[in-house]
Amino acid sequence: MRGMSAGRIETAVIGAALLSGMGLAGYGLWRQGLPQALPTSRPDWDGDHVLFLVAITLVVGRGARVLRVRRSTVAAALGVAVALWANGLWPLLASLAYLLASLSLGHLVLRRLFGSNDPGCLSETLVGVGLYGSLAGIGVHFELNHPGLHWFALILPMALARRRLQALWEEASVKAFEPHGTSSGAIEGALLCAFALLYFAHAFLPELSHDPLAMHLFVPGYVAANQQWNFDPTLYIWTFMPMLADWSYVTAYLLGGETATRLLNAGLALAAALLVREFVLALGGDRRGARWAALITL
Repeated sequence: MRGMSAGRIETAVIGAALLSGMGLAGYGLWRQGLPQALPTSRPDWDGDHVLFLVAITLVVGRGARVLRVRRSTVAAALGVAVALWANGLWPLLASLAYLLASLSLGHLVLRRLFGSNDPGCLSETLVGVGLYGSLAGIGVHFELNHPGLHWFALILPMALARRRLQALWEEASVKAFEPHGTSSGAIEGALLCAFALLYFAHAFLPELSHDPLAMHLFVPGYVAANQQWNFDPTLYIWTFMPMLADWSYVTAYLLGGETATRLLNAGLALAAALLVREFVLALGGDRRGARWAALITL
C-alpha cells in the first residue's frame, strides 16, 4: 500500500510539473503573439523541413527493412551522400577526427580516474570535448595555434587509445549490418534518424545568424588568422566571459573551416538529445519513451 501511495504521489507531482510547463509555454506564446510565434507565420516558411523529415523517415524505415540493416546504417549512408553532394568531405573528416580524438582522450582520462569501469562512448566523448576546449582556452593566449599542432593534439590520444577505437570499430561493423529484431519503435527510430540528418544537412549551409557570425564563428576565425586571441575588453566586451564552446570550436575551425565547426555544433546538439534519452532510461523509463524524449528535445 505504501508503494502504491508513493507511486500516486510521484505521478501527481510529474503531472503537475507537466501541466505547469505547458501552461507557462502557452502563456509565453500568447504574450509574444501566438501567430508570430508559429513557424508557419514566417514569410520564408514553405514546409521544406517537414517534407524533408517525412521523406527521410520513409526512406530510412523502408531502406532498413529492404536491406535488412539498421536504420542508423541507412542514415549514415545518406549522411555521406549529403557530404559528397555538398563538397564537404574534408570538413566531415576533420569533425569526425575531432570527435574520435575526444572519445580517445576522455577514455584515457576516465580509465585513469575510475579504473576498469566503462562510462560509455557518449560520456567519454563529452569529457574529451571539454578537455580539448579547456586546453584550447589556454593555448589561445599564445601564438601556437597552427593546424599542424592541433592535428598532433588529435592524433596522439587516438594512438594511445587505439585498442579502444579498434574495439569500437569492430563492434560497430557487426551491428551496422544486423537487422532490427522487432518493429517496435520503428517510427520513432526513423524519425530520430531524420532529425539527425536534418541537423547534419544544415551544417553544410553557410551561417546567416547574427550571434554565431558576431561571436561563435568570429572567435575561431580570429584565432585562425592571428594564431592567438586578443584578450582586449576595449575591443570585445565579452572577451573575458566563459567561452568553452568557442574554444572547442577553435580546433574544428583550424582543421576544416566553418563547415567543420557547424558539424561539431550539430554533433553536440545530437549528443544533448542522447543524454536526455539516457536520463529517461536511468529514471526507469522504457526505450520507446526515451526515444520520444529525445525527439521532443530535437
